Amino acid sequence: MVKMNFKTDKVNLNYSEDENGIQIDPDKVKQFIAMIGGFIGALYLALNASGIQVEWLNPQKLNAWMNVLNTGIPIVFVLYGIWKNTFILTNHSREQEKILKQSGKK
Repeated sequence: MVKMNFKTDKVNLNYSEDENGIQIDPDKVKQFIAMIGGFIGALYLALNASGIQVEWLNPQKLNAWMNVLNTGIPIVFVLYGIWKNTFILTNHSREQEKILKQSGKK
């Protein structure tokens, strides 16, 4: 079972009502979601090969969304990398930058 703490907006994947509950590894959850996505993709291809087509999933619409994802995902990664590697956002990070410069690591 998953428990959401609404005060901190954090999800506890290891929550269980009993003390001997099954511990859930977040990496296993990601793998499970990827398996479901792969199954849905394979099911779509099998249905399409059998002649069953979904009208709202035509190639023009899919190509347009793939273009959006192919440009949007790298931008998100670049922005995340910039955010993680710059020390200008908070006072704590500015102090860390000073310490790194003093120790010669930056």
